[in-house]
Amino acid sequence: VTAGRKATLGFEIPGQIATLPLREGDPVQQGQEIAGLDTDALQARRRATAAELEQARTELELAELKAGRQQELSASGAVSKEAFDDTRLRARALSSQVEAVKARLASIDIELEKSRLLAPYDGVVADRFVYQGAVVSPGTPVVRLVELRNQEAQVGIPATMSGTLQKGRGYRLRLRDQVLEAPLLSIRPDVDPATRTTLATFAVPTGVAALDG
Repeated sequence: VTAGRKATLGFEIPGQIATLPLREGDPVQQGQEIAGLDTDALQARRRATAAELEQARTELELAELKAGRQQELSASGAVSKEAFDDTRLRARALSSQVEAVKARLASIDIELEKSRLLAPYDGVVADRFVYQGAVVSPGTPVVRLVELRNQEAQVGIPATMSGTLQKGRGYRLRLRDQVLEAPLLSIRPDVDPATRTTLATFAVPTGVAALDG
């Protein structure tokens, strides 16, 4: 019996693991946090960048107000065209600066989001490869997650029988001490030359207690 889905999960960014409360055999739900990286440095960077953004927005607002006033005075000759151009161009530069700081802030938010390792589907933690406090690189295996729904049973059948089975039709299988009705999903087109059998895959009904493997 094989799991419907199984995956080895890791972080996309480097860091030190701050939380990893789950152990082998613990169930998880889709979207549940499995592990988290230490984000103290990221949070400090975010606060500094947010303050920088606020300052840039304030300076931009003042420059735009000044440019608006100078535009009216420039028309009457009270302010030189050069002074008005300087103020207008400064406002444009500050606008670009605001957009650049906003982009940096968004990048930090993405890193904060990636500092949390979330379960991509309901399942069970099959293996845990690291522990709290470990420093990991991008892609370092943290846990292996196995889905217990949508399981499949792979059965070797005689090659001569493969032509008599129909996809989608239910067949009785014996799984340890229980008999179950399982629809046929697929039959491999090749034959094992040693055993003269081919592999048929059946869908294990929901609710059947079967471990992966």
